[in-house]
Amino acid sequence: MVDLNGVNCLLMTPFDENGKVDFNSLATVTDYVIKGGVNSVVGNGKIGEFEVLTQAERREIIDMLVSYVGGKVPVGFGIINATYEEGVSLSKYAAASGADFVMSRPPVDGDINSYFTEIADDLGLAVNRITWGATFLDIDNDGLKDLYVAAACDEILTICGELSLSNNDILFKLKNDWSFIDISAESGLEQNY
Repeated sequence: MVDLNGVNCLLMTPFDENGKVDFNSLATVTDYVIKGGVNSVVGNGKIGEFEVLTQAERREIIDMLVSYVGGKVPVGFGIINATYEEGVSLSKYAAASGADFVMSRPPVDGDINSYFTEIADDLGLAVNRITWGATFLDIDNDGLKDLYVAAACDEILTICGELSLSNNDILFKLKNDWSFIDISAESGLEQNY
């Protein structure tokens, strides 16, 4: 699994005077942040103007960054406000192009659980018998959907009488300020990842 500890730089997408993606400027910015010591770069994120890019432009940015960075640091891509099919299609494309990871919001349509599981499968996040997936549920009944990242394995714990968690799972609680906090330990989950 890719180590994303440290500074992970979300790249802005530069445009030329005609409104086209300026790949030369994107290369310059990428060089600058890598020389500055970032641990990874992320294209097509929210700050990367994902929502105004066409599917073709998103794929061109994926191709350019994976090729240009050439393994100097991990390369990831954002999937923001996409439909289920767009998100899955882009994750498959990113994986086939050599991306190290994707960051995705839930799709604007379709089943959230299936979406994240399919993306995890596309990116090859299955290692031995551990398969990563994600789901959103209100674990503490506060009206906010919390993020549960699951690593399926043999040892299962039960929380809240209905949720099965393994000892490799991670549970994040969504706070009122819309940030997440890791509550795995207080929920009885061991940190074996």
